[in-house]
Formats: sequence, structure tokens, C-alpha cells
Amino acid sequence: MLATSKVKGLLCSLLFVGSSLLSNAQDIRFSQFYLNPAFTGASDVGRAGLNYRLQGTSSQSNYTTLSAFVDYNFVDYQINTGLLILDDHDEFSGYNSTTVAIPVSYDF
Repeated sequence: MLATSKVKGLLCSLLFVGSSLLSNAQDIRFSQFYLNPAFTGASDVGRAGLNYRLQGTSSQSNYTTLSAFVDYNFVDYQINTGLLILDDHDEFSGYNSTTVAIPVSYDF
């Protein structure tokens, strides 16, 4: 039984490492906490903001990310909602991506 669990653990580890070596992706990296949907309506007032990030400075490797957000805490209804728009653009590959999210949270 111990040998079986070791084999399963080894197979899971190899599968994880193999899949991480084959994957190719980039994730949005901002340091501001308010891009996390869990913080929708975290303050008692409405919030809005813009973020811009440029990775790479040469004309062939520019990767830009722009985000805009707004959220509001409806205290009387115990619900918080917002709007988040993310736009990515890669100069080298021509990749463009736009994501729109509507985070909603409810206070129990």
C-alpha cells in the first residue's frame, strides 16, 4: 500500500511538472489590491481607477496591459457590484485580448 501511494505521488508530480513545462501563458500582474474581485465594495464609498503597464521597451517586444475599474457598495441593500475591463496588446505577435467582468458580492 505504501508503494502504491508513492507511485501515485510520483505520477502526479510528473504530470504537474510536465504540464507546467508545456504551458505558455502570461497573467496580469498589478500590485494594487483592488483588481481582486473579492474586494468589490470593500470601502464605504465608490471607487474608480485606471492602471497601465508596459512590459518591454523595444518596438518589437511591447506588451501593454490597460485596466479600468469602478465599484460601489450599496449599503442599504447589502450588495456590492462593479465593472472591470482589461485590455492586453502584444506588438510582436499581434495578440489582443479584452476582458469585461462584473464582480458582485453580498454581505450576509
